[in-house]
Amino acid sequence: MRARWPSSKNPLNPEKAARIIFDVAEGIKYAHSKGIIHRDLKPSNILLKNGRAKVSDWGAKQAPQGE
Repeated sequence: MRARWPSSKNPLNPEKAARIIFDVAEGIKYAHSKGIIHRDLKPSNILLKNGRAKVSDWGAKQAPQGE
């Protein structure tokens, strides 16, 4: 079963929100360190599992120059 994003009826607590933001930022930072730009980052491209966030849908990425 896929985790659901919070809503106004079921908001995240600040600690969980901070964890998601940190995980996404770390994933994007790693990709950028390899010269990869996601180009379509949005909530539906963030997967939540066991309290951790992963960036998905890298199909719209921009590869480093020369590749």
